[in-house]
Amino acid sequence: MPAAAAPSNGRWLAWARAAGWTLCLLASLARTASAQVPSEPPQATETRLLRAAEEATARHGELSPEHFVALAALNDHHYFLQNNAKWVALTQRLVDLRTRAHGPDHLWVARAWLNLGAAHMSNRQPDLALQPLQRALAIREQQLGPEHVDVAFALTNLGGVYLQLARYAEARAALERALVMREKLLGPEHLFVSWTVSFLGQVHMAVGDPATALRLFRRELSIREQQPAATRHGSLDRLIAESLSNVSSAQRALGDLDGARASARRDLELATRNDGQAGPTLRGALNDNGLLALSMGEYGEALALLQRALDMALQIDGPAHRNVGHQISNLGLLLHRAGDPARAVPMHERAVAIDQAALGSSHPLVAAPAPPGRSAG
Repeated sequence: MPAAAAPSNGRWLAWARAAGWTLCLLASLARTASAQVPSEPPQATETRLLRAAEEATARHGELSPEHFVALAALNDHHYFLQNNAKWVALTQRLVDLRTRAHGPDHLWVARAWLNLGAAHMSNRQPDLALQPLQRALAIREQQLGPEHVDVAFALTNLGGVYLQLARYAEARAALERALVMREKLLGPEHLFVSWTVSFLGQVHMAVGDPATALRLFRRELSIREQQPAATRHGSLDRLIAESLSNVSSAQRALGDLDGARASARRDLELATRNDGQAGPTLRGALNDNGLLALSMGEYGEALALLQRALDMALQIDGPAHRNVGHQISNLGLLLHRAGDPARAVPMHERAVAIDQAALGSSHPLVAAPAPPGRSAG
């Protein structure tokens, strides 16, 4: 199920997928109900889950617990397959149904608002995620008080959205409050603490304070590496790879190229082990190593790595995705540094066009694009 995490250098795709958004739709009931039959095609699964929801409505009513369980299973299905348009539509419906069933200030409604915010973030629309997450926070503070683990969760996710919207003062305020709360309630080495710390590091990188960011990223990495050995595989290794990317980016910004290279190479090793020949974590690691090679004047190596990262972004995300625009921008930067402005300028223009098409020309991330990193955001 979706789980909360922090984007690294604007990497909200990983944030909204393997690492991010622990939104307990209906806990184990939903996961059990949404389990796919072995060898069942995704469309057949969707049809089966839709039929189950219709049957629950007919037997028990639209606002019954049985119907909510069935819709949660369908919601999980859309999330796992990244059917973002369907996910957004269904989460909005769940907000409406939960509000009718429980009233506007119920904790189930707060959970539905959080899920809608996650769906908008997965759809690369932080502007649309903002209001749902603000509403979720307000309900949780009203019902649970100002200091609760679920309030800290909502604050962390809201801080991440402010980060994506380049509203850095608001992001820092929300995240620092969440960090104090999580450290007190969960302990300083809890995995959830690492996500809040990572967001704060991103804020400091964005405002030009890589020294503070590096301290935070190293803490993020340390927390993740100290998790129990039984969990050191799969998604946690991807989180560690992203933490290494963060550390490398901050080291590079501070001029510590040897340290940055060591971190980036370890990032690439972990990403290759987890993603195989293609995957978003591997694409990010290739990009990180390419930018580092560029910083060191190794243009041939940088070109090979960045071109491979672009090819992978096109394969994973499609030509209109902002990750593709970001990779094109990095290749343009390489060509500019290599003294080839005739090829660099069209690449920059193409990257800007992708951003404008995805977000609109007035969007803050178009007006103030993210620095080079694992994704554009």
